[in-house]
Amino acid sequence: MDRLLAVPRTTEPAFREQIYDLLPPVIVHQLRRDTAARVELFSLVRSFEHCRHLAPGNFLASALETLVGDHPTAADVIEALTDAGLHQPSERR
Repeated sequence: MDRLLAVPRTTEPAFREQIYDLLPPVIVHQLRRDTAARVELFSLVRSFEHCRHLAPGNFLASALETLVGDHPTAADVIEALTDAGLHQPSERR
């Protein structure tokens, strides 16, 4: 992320719009969702890689199970965390 931000003009909204115009529409559609939340959550997950010793994916998975465990997208996220090696499901689950 920091490297992308270092590219000249990427901090300019008009320049980013030019980039988006050249991306596949399905990607841009996803990007247009709540941008602030997207950036915050992206940063959160990226930080997991630097803090693996704290098992942050386990905490996120637990939070999702507690707060929205009955929603299928929560299960999808937990599965993605597991696939990425960021979550170790407990044997009780």
